Amino acid sequence: MGTGRFVKVASLLLCAACGSVTSAGSSNVETDGSGGTSAASGGSSGGSGGGVVVKSPGLVDDFEDLDLINSFGGKNAVYHDDLMPPSSIALDLTVAGSTLPGGSPKAAARISGVMQANVGPQYPFCLFELPLNAPAGLNINARAPMRQLTFSYRAGPASVGMVHRVTLTEQPQPRPSGDYGWFIWSFTPTDLSWHKVSVHFPGYTGTEPVLTQSYGVPVSWEAYSSQRIYSVTFMTFSGPSEPQKFDLAIDDVMFE
Repeated sequence: MGTGRFVKVASLLLCAACGSVTSAGSSNVETDGSGGTSAASGGSSGGSGGGVVVKSPGLVDDFEDLDLINSFGGKNAVYHDDLMPPSSIALDLTVAGSTLPGGSPKAAARISGVMQANVGPQYPFCLFELPLNAPAGLNINARAPMRQLTFSYRAGPASVGMVHRVTLTEQPQPRPSGDYGWFIWSFTPTDLSWHKVSVHFPGYTGTEPVLTQSYGVPVSWEAYSSQRIYSVTFMTFSGPSEPQKFDLAIDDVMFE
């Protein structure tokens, strides 16, 4: 990802009705204020009964509570490079969420900005990180019985045809697998519709998407997943010739 340092961005848009950014617990239970009780599988935002919505134990965030704290207790954030001029990224929690079956239509996380040209040796980057509130790394196996990471995305015009990545990153220090130590899956939006994808953990042998290791010294996935997962991160990359705009909405991020 280059030698430039990370720059954390404090750019967050919240609608007036949402109030200030607040902290939240990690119980995967939310209240919609209508008085009843309903259960939602896979991070759905509820049924016709309203009231308390019980979320999937593997849910990272569906952004329905309109704050930065995810279901693991980590604080979501966006970062960019420190090139001259730097890339830019903003996070907007006021956009509508996924309208797919089982989706949470109230809200999504939209990242947008400008990536500088990829000319090296310092490479531009913009990323949206959902930390799992485990500084030493997390065992995700108990939260992912189906051994997969699921999320929904919708591209704005600027992100159609642009490569994006979802990554599972190691704890920041030390990185046992060497430089960066990511397991990744790359995707390129082709239209402006919502899409839901399940990305299987390494070891899957079918034709559906699967995480692969990128950068660093090879490491056993079983060892990695049992103790080293630090965050789910969405990244965007630019081409070599000129700066590129990007615009991507993310929703219903969960381990299954």
